[in-house]
Amino acid sequence: MTLLLESALRSLLLGLLVWALLKLMRLRDTVSETIIWTFVLIAALSMPLLSHYLPRLLVTLPHLASSAAPAAGRSLSAADQAAPGVLWAAAHGQLIVSLLYLVGLMACLGRLGTGLFMTLRLYLSAVPVRADWVRGRRIRASAALKSPASLAHTILLPADFTTWNPAKREAVLAHEAAHIARADFFVQLAASLHRALFWFSPFAWWLQSKLAEIAESASDEAAVRRLNDPLMYAEILVEVARCAHAAPLLVAMAKGPLIQQRIDRILCATATRNLSPALRVLVVASLTLVALTVASARAAVAADPVGTAGTAPLRPLHVTVARTTTRALLRQALAARPHRPLSHATAPASQPAAVPDDGARVSYNPRALLDPVYVAPRPYVPASTLVHAGRTFYIRSNEPPVAEVAVADGK
Repeated sequence: MTLLLESALRSLLLGLLVWALLKLMRLRDTVSETIIWTFVLIAALSMPLLSHYLPRLLVTLPHLASSAAPAAGRSLSAADQAAPGVLWAAAHGQLIVSLLYLVGLMACLGRLGTGLFMTLRLYLSAVPVRADWVRGRRIRASAALKSPASLAHTILLPADFTTWNPAKREAVLAHEAAHIARADFFVQLAASLHRALFWFSPFAWWLQSKLAEIAESASDEAAVRRLNDPLMYAEILVEVARCAHAAPLLVAMAKGPLIQQRIDRILCATATRNLSPALRVLVVASLTLVALTVASARAAVAADPVGTAGTAPLRPLHVTVARTTTRALLRQALAARPHRPLSHATAPASQPAAVPDDGARVSYNPRALLDPVYVAPRPYVPASTLVHAGRTFYIRSNEPPVAEVAVADGK
């Protein structure tokens, strides 16, 4: 689960970098966008292997002062740690997360397998089309279809294709032939597999939708070039969309909720900014370097160079949390104790032993009511001890401890 979560985060970071780069370039080239986002999909699918086997590239993070960490944090007390709910969650948390992931994975894989089965059954039930306009293309017709679609290397048409005029038929065939030439069925299959493996990542769902959007835009451009009439093709697209229905794993002509955006793009005829083949190779090479860097990057924090002359070694990033009390709470605890006058004085006793806490000046204070741990303010002053009537009193002062204390009668 840790590897999957890290891979999802790395893929998200790679996708954000690519999205920002395309926005900066203002790229409107469907061919280049297809190549770039397909590369991102391949990198995201292979991210678990890349992050596991690539050599680690350490990225040094700035060191934070360790003195602020104990004052801001709070650890679980012994009573909290002994709570049954906390212990049960700590022992079974990983198991629960793994079970939840498996449930989501099985649901997505089940949906994907069902779609493949229904697609194969639809393909087998379709009848090959024999006509002069087929021109050697694999075309089948099925009464179960309401709109044209493509499956691998085959174009699927609804049963009423015989009523279409030649312009509509040519537009539909050009659109679906563009899907086949771009291998959009296999790209969508890989995107569905990526979404199933990383179903908990919003980026996996967005990437599949983005690839489908680019595929439809590229096929629309091919059909418009074939007809050379954007207005007529927009009318054909609206007519086909009225009869369209959702079909799993089929790359349909009017599939998806972006029909209005596609029509606006067709009618606006915005000038595209195409990249040359050399620039496409350069972009892919740059993205490969970025993907390898994202996959191999590891964060490291430099140790606090206190008392060292050379460069401090790197240490893993961790947070040390300690239970502390404020001076106000300590004063309230001491004020709550009843005051008893001293009748005689004794010599100072030995200082209580300090408890090591990763270099922090922490000692146990039996006089505190609310918290057994006391963090001494700086500068640190050792405790002096007075024993009276079998009880021990701890006094902290900048003055040296007194040898005797005289108490007048009746005071």
